[in-house]
Amino acid sequence: RSCPINAQGPQLRTDTLVLEQSEHALSLRLGFKAALEYAQQTGWAARHAAIAQQGQALRSALLALPHVQLHDADAQAAQCGIASFTVQGHAATDVQSYLAQQQISVAVHTLAFTPLDTQTRGLGSVIRASVGWQTSATDIAALQQALSALGAQQQAA
Repeated sequence: RSCPINAQGPQLRTDTLVLEQSEHALSLRLGFKAALEYAQQTGWAARHAAIAQQGQALRSALLALPHVQLHDADAQAAQCGIASFTVQGHAATDVQSYLAQQQISVAVHTLAFTPLDTQTRGLGSVIRASVGWQTSATDIAALQQALSALGAQQQAA
């Protein structure tokens, strides 16, 4: 990890591992190469436009939920396909598990993964949802509906 946590708190590494976020398996590299080749064939501009459009749709869907707080760092983040958010009254890992039960995949980023950003903005764990060029409006609606149902459960409790 780039920022292990010990008794004194998070400690940013001083060696080159500070730049390494995950392992680099050969199968992952080959898959990435194949994805890049496919993207080259189908056109980068069209993919970028689709991701920007779907990313905006994702953010709009999240912003429509009163119990969800979006944590985009700046306006430039609105041009990408990743949205970071939290759900009021729920731990990020609990939200991730809840969504996984509904076949919706999100990531959870903790202080150890993004120490500089999380500390600067005073965040704990955040949920990250991402879209790709092939993400459909139905996919985004499914996430929104699942998070809406989770909020309704919170209100009923």
